[in-house]
Amino acid sequence: MEWTEEKLNQYIQSGIEESLTLEYKAAGALDSSTSKKQEITKDVSSMANSAGGTIIYGIGEDRTNRQLPGSIGAVDRGRFSKEWLEQVINNIQPRIAGVVISVVTISGVPSGAVYIVSIPQSDTAHQAMDRRYYKRFNFMSEPMYDHEVRDVMNRAKSPRLTVECLLTRTSQVASGDDVSEYEMWIFLKNSGPVYARYVSGVIHTNRLTLADSEIQKLQQPLLPLATWNVATLCKDTSALPLLPGTSALLLRLQLTPFVQNVLRNIPTTSVSWILYADNARPRKGKSLLTSLPSRLEDMQLFDNSEVP
Repeated sequence: MEWTEEKLNQYIQSGIEESLTLEYKAAGALDSSTSKKQEITKDVSSMANSAGGTIIYGIGEDRTNRQLPGSIGAVDRGRFSKEWLEQVINNIQPRIAGVVISVVTISGVPSGAVYIVSIPQSDTAHQAMDRRYYKRFNFMSEPMYDHEVRDVMNRAKSPRLTVECLLTRTSQVASGDDVSEYEMWIFLKNSGPVYARYVSGVIHTNRLTLADSEIQKLQQPLLPLATWNVATLCKDTSALPLLPGTSALLLRLQLTPFVQNVLRNIPTTSVSWILYADNARPRKGKSLLTSLPSRLEDMQLFDNSEVP
């Protein structure tokens, strides 16, 4: 992602809120005092210990709503250079691989800039300058419990499975939404560093209750599902393990016209899941159809031939 002053202003004007993976910091957060340096390492290490993310130095929080961005207040590059910030971040132990600092110069401020620190999720736990471990929680950096530190350190030893949902329009026999045919594709993704051999879990929805008669399974799923509303899955995939960074089709469903109408009016439809794999701890999550618009015809759909 290329960062520009225009993009930063779009974040401010659109009111992009802070989240688990995004934090705004005023220029005053960069300082040579020990306490400020410790705070920098605390914030950066907590991102790496959690889901990764972005810290923007040079945009403070809004005074009335601390989760929203305020105005741009450029960092003085003469006092605090990109190299200075890198040196502070490198005090984190062990060092975080893959941290990228982008510099955006601000028009009208010759020595001013905004620093965008992009932090990847790490496969081990990182310690801040105060010798503590932190995580992101409720948009803040909080100390980690012992079992949480152990879990992060075990990331490199087990697969990390998630469930992803996509919708595709397969055909449209006439004009209008109701006569279009849609399918829901549910994928199992391994974002961990090792492959998954044995997989088990439960998947269910928060909005839809579909009887077996309303579901048409279009092909044999990779992992057999008992039902859709509360689906139990268990599979020995040792003959064809789910490799790191790859996804496999879990289930492919044809949606009836009734279900299409429900989806059109409820864009918060979600699929919740709990997955077990090999020696990994159970993973829980929720996959939202966040890109689902109010009109199905406006949906960003993909071609079936491009789906693995």
